[in-house]
Amino acid sequence: MRTARIEANLTQAQVAKKLRRHQSYISQMESGQRRLLIEDFYILFRLYNKSPEYFYSVFSK
Repeated sequence: MRTARIEANLTQAQVAKKLRRHQSYISQMESGQRRLLIEDFYILFRLYNKSPEYFYSVFSK
């Protein structure tokens, strides 16, 4: 998740604003301390300009 965010040239604060969440939520999600909600996933793959398959391949490693 962090790599996709960086490749999209976005900060955690910018992503948090788009998701209407706190920056700490993004940090916890990227570090695996928090589960990714499906509604956030839908926004993120569009925001990061990545396919859902991209994220599936990352999570299945």
